[in-house]
Amino acid sequence: MMGAPAWLARIYLDPDTFRYYLPSLLVGVLHDTGYIDWALECLLPAGRKRRTERKEWTEFWDGLSDKQRDAIRAYLTGIRSMLGNPTDPADQHLHLLDDAALIWGLSGR
Repeated sequence: MMGAPAWLARIYLDPDTFRYYLPSLLVGVLHDTGYIDWALECLLPAGRKRRTERKEWTEFWDGLSDKQRDAIRAYLTGIRSMLGNPTDPADQHLHLLDDAALIWGLSGR
């Protein structure tokens, strides 16, 4: 089992470089929600426990401005509204969306 390719890019790219490419990934998913797992995995800390105290995550998080974090929160809210159809294959990733909402500080998961 291998992680989503976009998440793997975060491992190999400098956090600044990854933040540069992240918006294009997020916009791409708006056009094809079949790749939602790629975007959500990039918005979550690595690992099953999603620990936010790891160095890699704090470097990524600290490099974002408050305005950028708010944009990501709005993105997560928008994605949630797009996934209203329970037959959509992307619904299998709702648990990732719930994890991301919690980590990014959205209430009402």
